[in-house]
Amino acid sequence: MTGHTSASTSGFLPRAPESVAAAGLAPAFVEDHVLRCLYSRPQSSGAQLAAACGLPFQSGIGTVLDGLRQDHLVEIRGQRGIGDAGYAYVLTSKGTTRATEALERTQYQGPLPVSLDNYVASIEAQRINRGLVTPERMREAFADLLAPDWLTDKIGPSINSGSALFLFGSAGNGKTAMAERISRVLSDPIYIPHALEVDGYIVKLFDPLVHRPVQCNSTPGIDQRWVQIERPLVVAGGELTLAGLDLLWSDAGRFYEAPLQLKANGGVLLLDDFGRQQVRPADLLNRWIVPLEKHIDYLTLLTGKRLQVPFQQMLVFATNLEPADLADDAFLRRIRFKLRLGDPTPAQFSEIFQRECHARGVQYASDGLQYIMDRWLADRPLRMCQPRDLVEQIVAIADYRSAAPDITSRALLDEACESYFAAAA
Repeated sequence: MTGHTSASTSGFLPRAPESVAAAGLAPAFVEDHVLRCLYSRPQSSGAQLAAACGLPFQSGIGTVLDGLRQDHLVEIRGQRGIGDAGYAYVLTSKGTTRATEALERTQYQGPLPVSLDNYVASIEAQRINRGLVTPERMREAFADLLAPDWLTDKIGPSINSGSALFLFGSAGNGKTAMAERISRVLSDPIYIPHALEVDGYIVKLFDPLVHRPVQCNSTPGIDQRWVQIERPLVVAGGELTLAGLDLLWSDAGRFYEAPLQLKANGGVLLLDDFGRQQVRPADLLNRWIVPLEKHIDYLTLLTGKRLQVPFQQMLVFATNLEPADLADDAFLRRIRFKLRLGDPTPAQFSEIFQRECHARGVQYASDGLQYIMDRWLADRPLRMCQPRDLVEQIVAIADYRSAAPDITSRALLDEACESYFAAAA
């Protein structure tokens, strides 16, 4: 992978390329991108254009601008800084025509993409660090959920093996929260590119809604087309369709948006509320057979060309339905780790309730909780979510009345429980 990988104590480092050729992009592709940048940001300095493109000025964008000047596509109009990088560039009439043509091909705005080959190599180099998945780290990550050791010891091996995990059980017992804690165990950051280049098309990969950049000083010499992020947690719920698992073409922008599983590489993909999607569970499960077995996925361009991309993530299915009602034995064998999350014990329920009171600044009273247990939960199953929900309900009612949330007030507790359980006091 020319000009990109470098070993270090932190693993993969995308080194800044020493030339446009080392960036793995066709010169005409880079020229078009520079012209689009100048079209949207008239009279930009060389340094500003280099920052917008994500390539160094001296070894990259500066040489491109020299070529565009020789072809009379850009010209210098003043100076905004010191040296060649401070020259302010504008489009000529000929350059404006070429920029308009480039915009018809794509209107992508952002750092230049990296090649698909470079991206594949980066994912292989940044596999989940098995050294991080220890019993101690598991218990630390799941501590706030009061997860017993036997439970974290069952989830840990599935993370370590990179296998899929099937979490099932009654609604409200923390399946989604469990999946979210898995991403806490994977605490080492990774690098991903802002975008990929495939057959002249751009695939936008970085998504600020799911990717959280690491706030730290930039390492010198890093390729600015890449961004360091926390290992991602991508959540797909009932809105998920099969179409959402392929490249999404933007007619307006004329570029592709990466699907969820591509954005989740290196981290966790949670299929929440599985079985409630608009597509049949069997069809959705069949979509994952090849990725789960081969750790590769196939995506299709509008031209019909199929791309082979890495599938390096932990896939978590969370559902309140029984696995046997969602998939046959052949598929369930491919998901080797399956875990039922049961109801909390009264002791666990009490401890969660106390924690929620403390978190919300509410004075805990054991007799108040006992009243709720006897009056409202004697004939109802306990759920992990109930302590949080009830405390929030109590606080909301008290705040509305400008009163303190008194856990010993049976009238307040009855009102909160009546509203929450939709039952008469």
